[in-house]
Amino acid sequence: MRYSAILFLSFMFSISSIASEHYSAILKSGNDAYKTENYDDAITAYETIIAADYSSASVYYNLANSYYKIGQLPDAILHYEKALKIDPSNSDVRYNLSIANSQITDKLESIPPFFLSLWWKNISQALSIDTLSWLTISSMFLVALLFGFFWKSKTETSKKLSFYGFIVSSSLTIFFFFAGHDQKNMLETSSEAIVFIPSLTVKSSPADNSKELFVVHEGIKVKILESIDNWYKVSISDGNTGWIKKTTVEQI
Repeated sequence: MRYSAILFLSFMFSISSIASEHYSAILKSGNDAYKTENYDDAITAYETIIAADYSSASVYYNLANSYYKIGQLPDAILHYEKALKIDPSNSDVRYNLSIANSQITDKLESIPPFFLSLWWKNISQALSIDTLSWLTISSMFLVALLFGFFWKSKTETSKKLSFYGFIVSSSLTIFFFFAGHDQKNMLETSSEAIVFIPSLTVKSSPADNSKELFVVHEGIKVKILESIDNWYKVSISDGNTGWIKKTTVEQI
């Protein structure tokens, strides 16, 4: 029985290794196609990898760059945004996304966020989720170590130093944990979307004959507030809200 289990696990590992090598080869072919400005083939390669769940921030970034090169701004913006969900600290993705956004039709005045929310977002997204995970584990280990030093210390000075170190490392552990938790939630939820039709009329209610409120254009990002049947209630960065058909957007 054990021998069978080992054989099965070895077989599964071999399959996984073969699949990994297969998609590594596809990734290389996509990168080679991009370098030779064969962007359609590059897009096909990157999308094949994503469809097989072998994606990463760099794959989404490369795919976005390929779409940008052929002038498909909504697709480029969508995949830059997906890359940022995985790695919000990536400055290259942010820069290219800002370039793509500067070329869409809608230029909106955004409502400034509450300063504490902006502070938390900037600080918590300065590191990747993998880095935050390792920092959380490391700081938890340090907390336990300092608690042990405090418990075993014989002098008042060493007790004070280990106590203050315990407080600082505990605070860092809490920060790293919640920053990573926020990034994980952002990665697993799709509360934003990109408009994919040239001109979209936003309605006052989820009905075709409802009042027309305003018009947005392809490439703009909307926040999904509510979902009813085949309609989304959305808001845009200037604070306006309304209803749109689900088929007009692609979720990030």
